[in-house]
Formats: sequence, C-alpha cells, structure tokens
Amino acid sequence: MILDNIDVAILTKYNELAARFGIKSYECLATLGHGHEMHGRGLSFVVPAETDDQRMPAIKTMLSTLGVSIDNSSHVGILKGGEIAVIDALDHALSLAPKQRPRA
Repeated sequence: MILDNIDVAILTKYNELAARFGIKSYECLATLGHGHEMHGRGLSFVVPAETDDQRMPAIKTMLSTLGVSIDNSSHVGILKGGEIAVIDALDHALSLAPKQRPRA
C-alpha cells in the first residue's frame, strides 16, 4: 500500500491524540483502511490482548472523543466516512483532548 499525505496526516493526528491521553502506540493500534466498507478512508482501532486492563478507561475515553465505541468482546472500533469526516473527527477530538504540557 502506498501512503499519501492524507494518510500521513490522519496517522499523525491519531498519534498526537493518543499521546495526549497518555496512550502508547502499542496500546491501541490504528490501521488505515480504504474502500467501500470505510466509505472512502477510515481508521480501525484494535486493543491488543497484551494491553493492561488499567489502560482501557483512557483508551475508551480517547475513542469516545472520536465518536467510536469499542466492542468489549473483540476490542475493535472503527472510524469511517472518508478523509474529510475522519480528519474532522480527529481535529474535533484534539480540541477536546487534554493539552500537552510544555517541556522544561
């Protein structure tokens, strides 16, 4: 799969959002999807089995800012609707997310 600037923008925004909630990249995986099932571009989220259960409240809170609920049995959630909808949802979630503290 070839990445373009929109794919990079979506993943960059997701990584920033996760960092603001204190979530490491290996605790909630985001995978880009393209095609009919995503209505264009979308993100699917998977919480690996290795993720500590204590991290789930932060992950669920972060995903809820995106309008995504995670299935409790499969630990999977999906954000779909095309690039505009996905980027708008990420921008909105970033506006609601805790602000990063300046580095000293």
